[in-house]
Amino acid sequence: MKIGFISDTHGSVFYLKKALSHLQNCDILLHAGDILSYGGYQSEPIIDVLNDLHNIFFVRGNTDRSIDFSFLKHEFSHDSRLIQLQNLRIFMTHGDIAPFESLFQTAKKENAAIFVYGHTHRATLMKKEGCIILNPGSTSYPRNGIHSCSILEHDFIKLIDIETGDIFGKMKFHF
Repeated sequence: MKIGFISDTHGSVFYLKKALSHLQNCDILLHAGDILSYGGYQSEPIIDVLNDLHNIFFVRGNTDRSIDFSFLKHEFSHDSRLIQLQNLRIFMTHGDIAPFESLFQTAKKENAAIFVYGHTHRATLMKKEGCIILNPGSTSYPRNGIHSCSILEHDFIKLIDIETGDIFGKMKFHF
């Protein structure tokens, strides 16, 4: 199974398309929130790109919560969600609804192998108490200078610089 992770696209079709070029042929795409730009304009072309994807799941970010997303073809009502893919459990949230440690403990309580969050605009890949913690970073407005996404394939989770294609973080993972 090949899983792609993105977050904090903030309305940028340009960077979303760059990220998607690295996530081609993914079985599932997970978006950890903040789809639209600050202020959330419903007419943004990013919605057209997202509506063309058939295999994407979302959680709402802080910039998404006050928007009527009826124009998005995908279900978009979760602030956090547990995703079961075969024998893999992934807990995903944007990261702003509670302190990080509380969200991490919820992921652990749900027996998630991977805890995915966004919000910080900083890519993170680490292991804590047997759980992988992944923030794919921001495709559009990175605070670490790297426009990024992440992919799980062939027993590895990788952080990818979407401008250069370089892998700047990698961890072995079996599920």
